[in-house]
Amino acid sequence: MKENWSWEIKPASRIPEIKISELWQYKDLLLRFVKRDHIVSYRQTILGPLWVFLEPLIATYVYFYVFSGILKVSTGEVPPQLFFLSGIILWTYFSDVVSSISYSFYQNASIFAKVYFPRILVPISINVSKLSRLGIQMLMLIGMYIYFNVNGQGLKPSWYLLFAPVLILFTALLSLAVGLIIAALSARYRDLQNLMMFIIRLLMFATPIFYPFAQVDEKFKMIIGLNPLTPLLEAWRVMLFGSGAVNGLHLLYGIVSTLVLLVIGVIAFGRVEQNVIDTI
Repeated sequence: MKENWSWEIKPASRIPEIKISELWQYKDLLLRFVKRDHIVSYRQTILGPLWVFLEPLIATYVYFYVFSGILKVSTGEVPPQLFFLSGIILWTYFSDVVSSISYSFYQNASIFAKVYFPRILVPISINVSKLSRLGIQMLMLIGMYIYFNVNGQGLKPSWYLLFAPVLILFTALLSLAVGLIIAALSARYRDLQNLMMFIIRLLMFATPIFYPFAQVDEKFKMIIGLNPLTPLLEAWRVMLFGSGAVNGLHLLYGIVSTLVLLVIGVIAFGRVEQNVIDTI
C-alpha cells in the first residue's frame, strides 16, 4: 500500500532555503503575530494609538526648533516642518523594524522551543506591523503637505511619486535585512546587539534626515552616500517635493546594496535559527 507523506524532514543545509509556499501556509499565523505586535505596542498606555501621530509630530517640531531655528539649516523651497517629517517617518520605520527584529530570538524563545513554523515569519510580521504604522503616518504627511500648499507654498510633487510603493518596498527590505543580520550576530553574544544598536543610532546622523544631501560638504558626501538608506531617502524627497540630490546610479547602488544585504541577512538568520534554542 502506497503511503502519502505530508511532511518531509531533511538535514539542515549550509545555505538555508526559504520556501515561499511554506510561508504562505502560515499566513494566518503571520496575521496573528502582526495583531500581537499592535496590541503589545499600546497596552497600558494612556493615549494608545495616538502615539502613532504624536511621536513623529513632536520629533518634527523639536528638530525644527534645533536645526532650523538654532542651527539655521536651510531646506530650500521645502518648508522645514514638512522636510523633517518626511525624513523622520521613514527613519523611524527603519530603526523600529531593525530594533524589533534584533530582539526576535530572545522575545520569542519560548515559542521557538515549543512549536515549529518558519522562524523568519517573526521578522516578516514585525516588518508588516511597522509598515502598517508607516502607512498611517503617511496620512499625517499628506495632511501637512496639503496644508502648506493651501497656504501658498506651491509644492509640486514629481510624477515619480507613482513609484513610491516600490521605494517603500526597498526600504522595508533594507530594514528587514539589517535586522536579520543584527539578530543573527547577537544570538550568541548580547554585547554585539548593544554595539550594533548603538551604531544604528549613530547612523541617524549619517542619513540626510535633518539636512539636504546636496548641502553636505564634499569630504563627507562620499561617506554619507555609502549609507544605503541615503539614496532611498533622497529619492523619496524627489518624489514628494520634486527636489533632491539623487541620480540613477546612486539609487541603483541603494537598491543593489539592499538586495545584497537581504541575501546575507537571510542566510545568516537561517544558519543561526538551526541551533539558536540551545544558545539562548
